[in-house]
Amino acid sequence: MTIWSSVLATLLFFPPVNESPEPLAFSVRFTESIDQWVALQAQPGEKTHIYGFVQLDPHQGFILKGVGRFDLSSKGIFKVVASEKPDPNASIRIRQNQLVALFTAEQKRQLGLPDKPDEQKNLVDQNSIYYRTRIGYFCNELHDPNVALSYLEPAYQESPEADGLAYELARCYNAINQPQKAITLLTRALSKDPENIDWNRELAYGYLQSGQEHLAIDLYTHVLGICPEGDIRRPKMAIFLANAYKQSGDTQSYFQWMQTAQSWNQSQK
Repeated sequence: MTIWSSVLATLLFFPPVNESPEPLAFSVRFTESIDQWVALQAQPGEKTHIYGFVQLDPHQGFILKGVGRFDLSSKGIFKVVASEKPDPNASIRIRQNQLVALFTAEQKRQLGLPDKPDEQKNLVDQNSIYYRTRIGYFCNELHDPNVALSYLEPAYQESPEADGLAYELARCYNAINQPQKAITLLTRALSKDPENIDWNRELAYGYLQSGQEHLAIDLYTHVLGICPEGDIRRPKMAIFLANAYKQSGDTQSYFQWMQTAQSWNQSQK
C-alpha cells in the first residue's frame, strides 16, 4: 500500500473529529453592539447564558430584544434552554455597559437566530440627527464618550443647531479631556439660551478642566443661584465648586462648599 492509499484509507475509516466550537469572546461593550445578537456572561454558579438582540430605543436607551437562554450541549453545541424559549415581546433595559460576546455565524446557526428578530423594527430613521443624538446621550450616560463621539461629531457637522446635540457633544469633549472644544460649543449655544442650567454647568466643568478655575467658580456660583432649591443637580455642582476653590488654593471655601454639598445631599434622601 502506497502512502497515499494509506492516507485515503485513514480518512475513509476515521473521519476527522469536529473541532471544538469557537469560544465566546467577551470583548465588546453594549454600546458597540447595536443591531447585533450578543451573549451575556453567565452569573457566578450558573452555566447558562442570557442572549438577545441589542437595540437602541430613543426613549429607553439600550435594550435587549428577543431574550432567551442557551448552554452548551454534551457535544459542545450551543443549544437554547428548552424551558426558556426566547420571548419575542420581552426586553431588558441595559443599565451597565458590561462586556458581551458577539456570536459567530455558526453560533447563530446553532441557536436558530435570524439576522434580526422578526419583530425588530427601527423606531426611527437610524441616519437621522435625532437618532444619533439619542445614541450619543445614552452612550454618555453609560460612560462611553468615545462611542458617543463617533455618532455626535458627524451629526454636528450636518446640523449644529439640532436640539441637544451641542450639549451631548460638549459632554464627550469634557469626558475625553478636550475641554476647550466643549467651551467653544457651549459658549456658542448659550448665546441663544444664556440661562440654561445644564449647559452652564457643563461649561463651568470645561473651565475647571482647562485650569480656568476662577471662571469656573464664577459660573458655578451663578448656576447655583438660578437652580431651584431641592434640585438634584445642586449637590454635585456644589462639589465641583468646592473643587474649583481647592484648585485655586482657597482651602477654606473648599471645605465650606464640601459641607454644603453634604448637607444638600442628605436633605434629598
